[in-house]
Amino acid sequence: MALWQAIPGFRGEASERTWLYRIAHNTAIRAAARLRRRGWREGESLEELASPAVTGAPGTEARLIEEQRRAWLLRALRAMAPLDRQVVSLYLEGLEQRAIGEIAGLSEGAVATRLSRIRARLVRQKDAGVL
Repeated sequence: MALWQAIPGFRGEASERTWLYRIAHNTAIRAAARLRRRGWREGESLEELASPAVTGAPGTEARLIEEQRRAWLLRALRAMAPLDRQVVSLYLEGLEQRAIGEIAGLSEGAVATRLSRIRARLVRQKDAGVL
């Protein structure tokens, strides 16, 4: 619905892909704000994704290690500020820094700096056993 309503405002200043991401971002931010007002805590349903059932099948130890890494990463993502979480998510989706900047309302340099600081923070947290 948000896309349909936004079509008249498309000026072609950004690529269609970037424009669509920006609409999706704004829609998600509004939806998250509504859910928070209703008392929903972010990440409640992510625990199921982070901890799938482990069986006694071959490779269980490797799967357990991967599940622990995934759970740690989900906790780290939930602990990030919303803008940092958005930048990381877009980066992991394969977008270029320029496109991430257009979507998030940041300069390309600010995106590069933010990603560098996020990486450093995650390494420090992992080394310190935080989260």
